[in-house]
Amino acid sequence: MDDFAGLRPKRRSTMDIPLAPILDMLVAVIFFLLLSTTFVAYTKQNLPPAKVSTLPESSTETPLAPRVLVQRSGEQIQLILSWQGLKPGEKRAMVRAQNPETFSADLYKAATDLVTPFSQTYVTELSVRLGLSESASFQDMITIMDAIVKSFPEIVLISYDEARPQVANL
Repeated sequence: MDDFAGLRPKRRSTMDIPLAPILDMLVAVIFFLLLSTTFVAYTKQNLPPAKVSTLPESSTETPLAPRVLVQRSGEQIQLILSWQGLKPGEKRAMVRAQNPETFSADLYKAATDLVTPFSQTYVTELSVRLGLSESASFQDMITIMDAIVKSFPEIVLISYDEARPQVANL
């Protein structure tokens, strides 16, 4: 038997699986699952049931798209308030720069006097479009916007290209 002692097969070593990376991965997955299940409760929205309402008939008479167009030629500025709808119309105001020191105040007063009666007549109208001709200055725009914002909280500036045909036709 001693002859076969050297021929005895060697015992194979078994490979150990490293447990630390597997445990790290399991902890991360469990942590992710715990957090994701708590966010599901925050994303639910409780919406009230839909209500159907009808608009009163008087709302169809409110003007659509009021706009203030500003055209400067030399030392005078023409303000044009126009609107569309069932009863379209327009109002105009002219401001001359006779005294440069009071010109800004005169322009402010003219713009306020132009839009205030309109906004008091049509209370539901909250926005106005403001278009300036190419010759209007930045200071003119700021002064007019300061006057208009008291009557219309939302002022939408329209480009010169959009205002030019409207100013030319008026």
